Amino acid sequence: ITIPTLAVISVFALMFWAPNELQALGWCAMVIATKFFMTDSCRQFLALPRSDVNVRNWRQRLTFLEFVSGFAWGGMAMVAATTADTAAHVFVLAALIVLLAIRMTFASTVMSIFYAGTVPMTVAVFVRLALQIDLFHFAMAFMGVGLQVYFIVLAKEPDDAERRREALDDVLDLERVREGQRRGRQHARGVAGVHPCLLDVLHDGRDEHVL
Repeated sequence: ITIPTLAVISVFALMFWAPNELQALGWCAMVIATKFFMTDSCRQFLALPRSDVNVRNWRQRLTFLEFVSGFAWGGMAMVAATTADTAAHVFVLAALIVLLAIRMTFASTVMSIFYAGTVPMTVAVFVRLALQIDLFHFAMAFMGVGLQVYFIVLAKEPDDAERRREALDDVLDLERVREGQRRGRQHARGVAGVHPCLLDVLHDGRDEHVL
């Protein structure tokens, strides 16, 4: 329901700049229709027994449907493309950012589907902004391309984030162990009345023996 909701919000916003409301409504209908076909295909896939699934054919089919969906979203860049209102162009770029984030969340594990669903709209937004022949719009156009590259890199490196999380957990565990050792030393000093320097030497020697 996320994609249709985003499409409905976008079409209401684009009506402020579109010279013809039917243009915006037609784009929205196209996006929702592609979403319907994608959902129907997914239901067919899930209903099949595993033994009857041809993985290659289904991957190609879903990738093609995702490309059609991305192409439909790219059509938003053509709605009110000739307007002189900068707010309209900024809104289209913001919609691209939201779409990239949604696609990365749901399709980052299969990069071919991620490309198919995002590259068409990125290209369409780039062309729309570049055709304004203005330094500000050129900057936004290249920002859109940069965001596409950033999300691709981010989608390809989920393991790096997991490794950083594991390293941080290891550091926190080590700090807890050292804190427990420090408290143990303080407690032993108070109970046994051992000289602090001697107790530190004994603990350090015990730690080295364990390691």
